[in-house]
Amino acid sequence: MVGVRPNLHFWGEAGWTSIAHFHRPGLQDASLAHPHRPGLQDASLIDEGETPTPLPFRRERGLVCAPVGDHHEKRGLSMPDHDLIVRGGLILDGSGGPGFIGDIAVSGDRIASVGDLGDATARDVIDARGQVVSPGFINMLSWATESLIDDGRSVSDLMQGVTLEVFGEGWSMGPLTDGMASEMRSRQEEVRYEVRWRTLGEYLAHLEAKGVAPNVASFVGATTVRINVLGYVDRPPTPDEQLRMEGLVDQAMREGAMGVGASLIYAPACYASTEELTGLARAAGRHG
Repeated sequence: MVGVRPNLHFWGEAGWTSIAHFHRPGLQDASLAHPHRPGLQDASLIDEGETPTPLPFRRERGLVCAPVGDHHEKRGLSMPDHDLIVRGGLILDGSGGPGFIGDIAVSGDRIASVGDLGDATARDVIDARGQVVSPGFINMLSWATESLIDDGRSVSDLMQGVTLEVFGEGWSMGPLTDGMASEMRSRQEEVRYEVRWRTLGEYLAHLEAKGVAPNVASFVGATTVRINVLGYVDRPPTPDEQLRMEGLVDQAMREGAMGVGASLIYAPACYASTEELTGLARAAGRHG
């Protein structure tokens, strides 16, 4: 999985507003970064025209504008308890229980505390009164594989509260042969990009290096593995080809794939037998 961090979003008059901002190479997550750490943009700001305006941050005087580290302590200013506190929202925590009014504290890349945080301090504070605060939604059947290459902001999904994109329903962005990469380039329409990867892990690393707003994860596509070894022919694999396919699944799992995804209503996926698919599933299952 790429770019995992605590994503929260809010429902209010303007719809869903996420506090997930996209990664840029060399930068920490802008939603969690200290607003005045050198090289990082302000946590409450985003580049013009990039994403919808987030809910307003309330800056606590003497904290956000004060120097950090030793110099901060030498001036006699206490360090804040957390990096971020979301205050006063109606929290729906995903457990199925009733919502409750409370606060959420984030320290580093972890949700540190949930409840009535009283006088706890933070570098940034979001006033969430009148808003619903919940974990980000998961898109379990995402086809943002190409659109995120073109525009990593993922505005349309973030505005709907989606903070995790899961790819790989039958087809995945690797493993590719050179021929598959060439075919991928030839089929491009509105979104144009270079296919600089061959394995699924290299594709995920490409997204991470480019910078994308949501967390992303992927299954390895059983169809992609089949095309890699057999092409588009309608026949069962030989024992050697089956082993090669299982080896590709094993490699993808070691690179971070969540498992094997199959979509059997499309050719050439529909050519696969139960034995072929269970062999791929066994290869994935060895990784737990």
